[in-house]
Amino acid sequence: CLATKWCPTKSTISQTCPDGFLCIGGIKQRCPPKYYCIGGQKIQCTDGFDCSAGGLSHQVECPVGSACYGGSRLLCTYGSYCPKGTINSTTCPLGYICPSPEYKQKCETPGHYCPRGSTNTEMCPVGFVCTSPSFAQLAPIGSYAPIGSLVSKTCQIATNVSTTNCQNTS
Repeated sequence: CLATKWCPTKSTISQTCPDGFLCIGGIKQRCPPKYYCIGGQKIQCTDGFDCSAGGLSHQVECPVGSACYGGSRLLCTYGSYCPKGTINSTTCPLGYICPSPEYKQKCETPGHYCPRGSTNTEMCPVGFVCTSPSFAQLAPIGSYAPIGSLVSKTCQIATNVSTTNCQNTS
């Protein structure tokens, strides 16, 4: 038998190795994981493709929510985002939420912000102002900001400032 052909038992005629199989010395075997096989030869799976199943005749693009490298597929973690064909998971960017590794969405709830790696929006904390969904900024000196603030409130002179209100000193 020729190198990339196979010879069925009790046959002297070599046959073309079917795709999805590896043929060596006349013996046909299922294509191993991390490879795909065409014409009896194994080909290393390209990064961004999933060849973890074995017996493949073509590469399979890495699905959304997974990262594929070296022919293997790993599920991405929450707080990250993995689009189709991903090699490495990406931490959910600032100003977005990634409730699952399959998708990301813009953080657009007023009075909330979304730091990197968010799975949910976060209410702007007491003493901070959230004018942008990307970050929470400390309220300026002499002002206060209750939870969920878009703007701070300035206190009058002769008041003590707490994080939630202005208190008269008299």
